[in-house]
Amino acid sequence: MFSASAFAGLGESESSVMRDAEKLGAAAPRPVEHTQNSGPLYTVHTLSKNGLTLREFVDTSGNIFALAWNGNAHPDLSQLLGTYLSDYKVALQNSAPTPGQRRFGVLQGQKVTVERSGLMGKSRGRAYVRSLIPAGVSLDEIQ
Repeated sequence: MFSASAFAGLGESESSVMRDAEKLGAAAPRPVEHTQNSGPLYTVHTLSKNGLTLREFVDTSGNIFALAWNGNAHPDLSQLLGTYLSDYKVALQNSAPTPGQRRFGVLQGQKVTVERSGLMGKSRGRAYVRSLIPAGVSLDEIQ
């Protein structure tokens, strides 16, 4: 499983992606550029380790605007969310379930959105900051 201290966070620089791979002992990330007729929109860096795949979405300015994952477990979001962690924690606290209820599928903070689904062994999710998503990029692309 990925170590919480290994990850870049939302809004941070693309240069942190390579540090993530080194800390994880994961293969070098495979960047894939996504374009439109007007030029590049974003790049996705994919990191895989121990049955969990993390994709970091980077805009043309070099900043991480979204994350998506799938695999055998959800990653620890405490580092992935970077400066948006406090917004996530407030939203999490405000969404406390009644006993016996699942916590959430979609958690909407003031700035960050975290979506998680799946069962043990088949988890998936994504986290993004809507204001950081480049113009022309659909939420459907963040997976």
